[in-house]
Amino acid sequence: MNSNSLAFEALFVGQLLGTVVLIAGLFLGGLTTLTFVGGAIILCCIAGLALMATLDDTHDRTVDAPGYSNRLRSLLSRSSK
Repeated sequence: MNSNSLAFEALFVGQLLGTVVLIAGLFLGGLTTLTFVGGAIILCCIAGLALMATLDDTHDRTVDAPGYSNRLRSLLSRSSK
């Protein structure tokens, strides 16, 4: 397991923990500080997941397939041959 997958898993566990805190807060007394703390944990974990997804290494993905730009250019061109 690399560090990226561990970070993703930690953020998912954080979401689970935030959900448990949120539900426990709702059952213990409605909209209390505990409920808002659970919601804040969930929102922070979602923001962390979004940040991790945008900072993910994309250099290992194929960006340009051979002949792709010519095929796309011919599809988008208005001139006929």
